[in-house]
Amino acid sequence: MLNILSFLILIIITLIRIHSGYSPNPLLSAGTLALAAYLFSLVMRFLRLPVTVGFILAGLIAGEHGLGFVGKQFTEYMTLIESILVMMVISLAVKHMISHQSPGNIIKNCSMGAVAAVLSCTLATGFVAPSAHPVSVKIIFGLFASLVSPLMVFVSTDKQPRRAQLLQAAFGGFVVSVIAWGVATAFMNPHNPDRIKMALMPLIIGLTSTVVGFVWAYVSEKLIHTTSRSLQSLYPLTTMLLMYPFIKIAGLDYIFLAVGTGLYEGCFSDREPCLIEKSALPLLFVFVLFGTRLPIDQMYLLGKTGWTLALIFTLFFLFTRITTFFITARIFSFPRPTLREINYCIPLGPLSLFILTRFLPGFNGVLSGEINLATLYTVCTMSMFITIILSTVLHISFRIGMKKTVQLDE
Repeated sequence: MLNILSFLILIIITLIRIHSGYSPNPLLSAGTLALAAYLFSLVMRFLRLPVTVGFILAGLIAGEHGLGFVGKQFTEYMTLIESILVMMVISLAVKHMISHQSPGNIIKNCSMGAVAAVLSCTLATGFVAPSAHPVSVKIIFGLFASLVSPLMVFVSTDKQPRRAQLLQAAFGGFVVSVIAWGVATAFMNPHNPDRIKMALMPLIIGLTSTVVGFVWAYVSEKLIHTTSRSLQSLYPLTTMLLMYPFIKIAGLDYIFLAVGTGLYEGCFSDREPCLIEKSALPLLFVFVLFGTRLPIDQMYLLGKTGWTLALIFTLFFLFTRITTFFITARIFSFPRPTLREINYCIPLGPLSLFILTRFLPGFNGVLSGEINLATLYTVCTMSMFITIILSTVLHISFRIGMKKTVQLDE
C-alpha cells in the first residue's frame, strides 16, 4: 500500500510540474528526489541489483538533465549538505575498511589497489598513445581510467565476505590516483616556476587533512558524544558540520578529513552507531545528487569525436580494471579474484566526479581544437554513466551464470 501511495504522489508531482510550470521549493525537491530514489531502489531490489544504481537513475531522471523536477539551483543549494553527507559516508567506509583487520592485510590490499591504479593508467595511456589526440587528452584518459570510487565499492558489496579487502584496494588506488592527478596538473603548465611545489601539494594537503580529521574525531568524541546525549543521535553530522567551515580557511581537503575521522573511529572508538549511520538516507542523497549531475541531455552534442572518446573510455575502464586486478592479484600472491568481485571495482562514482571537477580545470590552458574543457568533462561523465550501466549488465550476467551452474550441478 505504501509503495502504491508513493507512486501516486510522484505522479501527482509530475502532473503539477508539467501542466503548471510550478517551480518546487527546496523541501519539495528533496522530497521528490527521496521518493523517486525509494521507488527505484525497490525495482533494484526486485532485480537483485545494488540499490546504488536505482539512486543514480532516480537522480538522472528527476534532475535538470531529465524530467526537470529538480533544477540546477537546487543542486547548488544542496552542495553543503551533500558535502557533509559525503564526509559521513566516507568516514563510515574507512571505519568498516579497517575495523577488525590486521595492519599487514590493510597495507597489502591498499598496495594492491595502488599498483592496479598505476597499471590502469599506464595501459590506458599506452593504448591511446598512437592516436591523433592531443597529449593532454591522452594523459587525462590514463588518469581517469585509474580512478575508482570507494563509495561505489562500499555500497555495492553489501554483505559480501571480502567487502573490507575490496574497499582497501579501492582506497589504495584512489589515493594514488589523486596524487597522480595533482602531479600531472602541476607539470602540464611548463611556464609555472613552482611546478614541484604544486605537484607535492595534493600529498601534503591529503596527509595534513587526514591528521586533522583524526585529531578532530578524538576531540569531538570526548567533548560532544560523551557529554551531550541530545546530540548523540546526530553525532556524525554534528562533527562534520562543525568542522566544515574551517576547511577553506585552513586549506584542507574534506575527503581526507573524513578519512582521518574514519581511521580514528575504526582504530580507537568503541561507540555504537547512531540512527543516521544505520539508515540509507545519507547514501540515498549522495548518489541521487550524483545522478542529477550526469549530463545525459548533452549526449547528442558530443559529436563524432566526443562519442568516439566516450566509447574508448568506457571500454578501457572495463578492460583495464579487470586486467590489472588479475595482474596485481598474481603479483601480491592474493587469492584470485572472481569476475563478480572485480565488477564491484569497475564503476566510477561520486569521488571520481569530485576529483574530475577539482583537477580537470588545470588542463584548460593546454586543451585545444574540438576537445575543450566542457566537452572533455561531458565525455568523462558520460563514460562514467555508461560504465555503471555496463557493470550492472555484467552483474546480471554473473547472477544468471551462477544460477545455471547451480542448476547443472543439481
